[in-house]
Amino acid sequence: VLYHSQDGNTRKVAVELKHLTGADLVELRIPGTEGLHGGMKYIRLGFMAVFGLKPRISGGRDLSEYDTIIIGTPVWAGTFSPALRSYLSRRSLYGASIGAYFCHSGGLKSAPAKLADFLNLGDNMKYATAREPKINNTARELADLIAMKMGLVEKKEKKGVETRSRIRTR
Repeated sequence: VLYHSQDGNTRKVAVELKHLTGADLVELRIPGTEGLHGGMKYIRLGFMAVFGLKPRISGGRDLSEYDTIIIGTPVWAGTFSPALRSYLSRRSLYGASIGAYFCHSGGLKSAPAKLADFLNLGDNMKYATAREPKINNTARELADLIAMKMGLVEKKEKKGVETRSRIRTR
């Protein structure tokens, strides 16, 4: 699971995926942005996202040994994290089965399509989305859904329409 998390939503889902599947976690960070809140966070990180910037990052490693990679990202300005843009622009995930999950606060827009296009996957990327899974307590459901879509766990019958209304998949 390759992910970037600013507020903990994406991290919480990554940890759930680790518990569920035994996946290795690879966290990316943008130095100097830890602890940003409110308007400053949205101005700085939103600016990077809107203009497709590739900031300096820490974390990450070579993922060429993996045949399945799940990318976790917050959604800012309708697109995926600039930290992932930096990482993915310098490394190839060629040959790996790629899936993604998107954590957002209501502005998903075309983030899944933008990531799929960036990775040259077209309509072939499996993904799931949830609105603030840490706050809405849907991190486990989101992890379950993307793991099932990627074939990492068996499909389970889920009861309860309540959580389905907060999570989308493709």
